[in-house]
Amino acid sequence: MAEQGAVSARLDELATTLIGEALDALADTGELGVVASVVDAADERLTFGSSAAPADEGLEWARSWVEGLAAGTVDREALGEPVAWAICYLGAVAAREVAEDAPEAASALSAGYHDALICEFGEKGAPAAWSSYQLVSGLGEGDRFSYTDPLPAGEVEPLL
Repeated sequence: MAEQGAVSARLDELATTLIGEALDALADTGELGVVASVVDAADERLTFGSSAAPADEGLEWARSWVEGLAAGTVDREALGEPVAWAICYLGAVAAREVAEDAPEAASALSAGYHDALICEFGEKGAPAAWSSYQLVSGLGEGDRFSYTDPLPAGEVEPLL
């Protein structure tokens, strides 16, 4: 595990890989559902998605799936004990929140809510887990799809 408050290289790689895959899906199809991924100490990765509607049910499922893998109540297949996790989903962020996090990005936004890829991530033994978001536009439009750099969205409950 990384020092307190820092993200380990393993967690960084897991989260950025899942974010990249999610951005690709959003560019290609405009759809994502909720996707969860875990990695063990041998860097074996297991990923699963849910298209449950509404999105909050899919998010609850993903969190339960990660916790179940850690507890051994969900089949791990060939995966060892999970040491890091990430969950990505398409959500919305209020323009006023963007203004607080990145004033330069907010200047081009209208009031209201904007599509965002949200990612929650954490690792075993860490006192907290974190979340980030990236504004997205042009869902399903291939080369016209665009996104911002990740912005911090605060702490979330650790799942491992």
